[in-house]
Amino acid sequence: MKKIYTLITLIIFLLICINYSFGFQEKTPNTQTIPPDTAQALDADEEDYVFIDLVKEGNLFLQHKLYDDAIKKYEEANKIKESSNAYKGLGLAYIQKANEFGRALTTPYRALKKIDNFESSVNNFLKALSFEPNSLEIRYYLADAFVFRNNEETYQLAETLLKQVINTDRSYKNALVLLSIVYRNLGRYEESRLALNEYLRIKEADPKALYQLTVLAIDEDNLREAEKYFIMSLDNLTDEEAISNIVEDLEILFSEKDNAEFERAQHKGKFLKKFWMEKDPDPETKVNERLIEHFRRIKFAKKHFTTSSLHGRYDDRGRTYIKYGPPDNKYASGGDLNVYSNESWIYYWQIGEYDEGMYFDFANKGGKGFVLLGDLREAAYGEKMMDMDVYRSLFSERAYLDEKHYGRVARSRDDIWFMNEIIDHRDRKEDMYANIPEEAFLFYMDARPLNIMTSSASFRGKDGKTRHELYYSFELKNLKFKETDNVKSSQFDEFIILKNLDHERIYQDSRSFNLEYNKSKNLKNDSYIGQVNIEIPSMKEDFIGYLRIKSSESERLGLAYHELLDKSFTGSYLMMSDIEFSYDIKPTDEEDEYTKNGLRIIPHTGAILNKDEDVFIYFEVYNLSLDSDGDGRYTIEYIVQKRNPNDEEKEKYFNDLGKEVVNKSARKEESITITRTEITRQRDNFNWLTIEMKGLSEGLYDLTIKITDLVYQESTSSEYSFVLGRK
Repeated sequence: MKKIYTLITLIIFLLICINYSFGFQEKTPNTQTIPPDTAQALDADEEDYVFIDLVKEGNLFLQHKLYDDAIKKYEEANKIKESSNAYKGLGLAYIQKANEFGRALTTPYRALKKIDNFESSVNNFLKALSFEPNSLEIRYYLADAFVFRNNEETYQLAETLLKQVINTDRSYKNALVLLSIVYRNLGRYEESRLALNEYLRIKEADPKALYQLTVLAIDEDNLREAEKYFIMSLDNLTDEEAISNIVEDLEILFSEKDNAEFERAQHKGKFLKKFWMEKDPDPETKVNERLIEHFRRIKFAKKHFTTSSLHGRYDDRGRTYIKYGPPDNKYASGGDLNVYSNESWIYYWQIGEYDEGMYFDFANKGGKGFVLLGDLREAAYGEKMMDMDVYRSLFSERAYLDEKHYGRVARSRDDIWFMNEIIDHRDRKEDMYANIPEEAFLFYMDARPLNIMTSSASFRGKDGKTRHELYYSFELKNLKFKETDNVKSSQFDEFIILKNLDHERIYQDSRSFNLEYNKSKNLKNDSYIGQVNIEIPSMKEDFIGYLRIKSSESERLGLAYHELLDKSFTGSYLMMSDIEFSYDIKPTDEEDEYTKNGLRIIPHTGAILNKDEDVFIYFEVYNLSLDSDGDGRYTIEYIVQKRNPNDEEKEKYFNDLGKEVVNKSARKEESITITRTEITRQRDNFNWLTIEMKGLSEGLYDLTIKITDLVYQESTSSEYSFVLGRK
């Protein structure tokens, strides 16, 4: 009989021997995640200082998540003297180690490691319970381990243990939340909901309980309700266990950048809110269709892409399904004497600018769940991987899926040609993995994507409002234009909406515009640059701007999401606007969306600047002081600093618009500061200049502009980061 059934028999025996009614009232144990200080738990006549030090060291290692070191110390302590505290520490170390495997679960091997740790955890908690049969704490941890095991028998054991804990103390730790998970996994949904609602009456807005209401709603196929609870769970997301549970199914969608930003984020819930808001395909609706689709995919993956050995987790097919949805076509084989059970999925549609389609190969090696294959030959058994006939047949069986990826390889006439095609196949696969996005959701099936670049800047508006300027651009080379006489034209629809992180609508506007060009003009290297100006009061919170551009003629649709930081310029102290980078600045008498203070400013979108082109800079200064004669004086410091600069950095030039070149001499310095003094009779001023980029090396730069009021000696500054490259 397997080890787990021996453990189950033992726990049943212990439960029969212990009084379930709990006639005593136990003092609530310490709720820390490590065992209490053993020095206080032991009787004075039992003190063994070596034993005590070992347990203390184990506790310290456990607190710092050094699980293997903690296990070693607890085991050494038990060799000296067996005790509840050492066994409890071992149980916690193994179950937390299993949870670490759970969060990083990408292979069946890790799933099996989770089970090994689970069995060790249960075994040690049972031994701890034999020393302290009336301990609520040990019963709670043992129940938690059984919930983790994820099968009907262990759920029933967990239910018994949790009811004993709750009958003694209904607010003990997360016992009601654990019980709700047990009920949900046993299909007792109403009991699960009642347990969670009772817990929320004890601990209002607890993210763990709200997330379990999310999971419950997903299981009941009430996906809009799931979205509501999920967003609510992010508001107070600080508990490490809650973060781990919530992120477990989300990190599949994270890019490397998302992972890095998530780890750095002080408020994980705020990051996740922004993450999902930026994926909302239709901000006009009250629901986030992409988030609901994510819930739908998770439910499907957990139902169809798991095996008993994975214990509730999905395999690599499930991960692929959650990322990209159902494939357009697939091949599946039950396996034979030469190959494992295997599948291939193919997606024919275009994602962004990648139009080669996607294909994924899987094999179920040893019944551990289907794993993603880097090379299709891995679907064959060990020695068969080098068998050319077996390798060729794997491609032949899939030839109907796609000519480019499988058919061409299958039709190769001889072994040399076949191996050359295999090399090309691998190269195409590597190229695919390098170019496809982390996830995809085709919400607008009738339109191909239009890639949009965005940037923004904020200035003082009218009547105490803030003027947020959202800049965007898109290439014209792949768009269709109607031609009449000597003109070609195309109509576009622009829609903008602002929402705060609670999904409340702050602002909305739309317009249609027509682009016209001379019929003979070649638009291959041209882009359209647009600007949306939004004047709203300070909201005391950041928000997301959604921009949608649609071209009916080209059947193209672009969605861009841009975070706008709340800015207020209503104070009376010295202030400065954001820095706007521009392709061109010219005086004008006309008024349009690009005009400020008699200047037509064409904004630069994105954060990458071409070092072969000059870039214009515009900014505004507010609330300068005037002396008794009505004069104001202030200095402007321009500081360009390359991050991680090297000795090869070349000369930096600054040109004031229409004036002599400033500081022409070549420099090897890692930063250059240019200071200029201005005299004014206005409290509010605007300034602009150009940066000549040719003398700069490529890399990441920070531009800081510092303003110092020489009348009252006040200072303020604004910063802008950019990447300098070459087209």
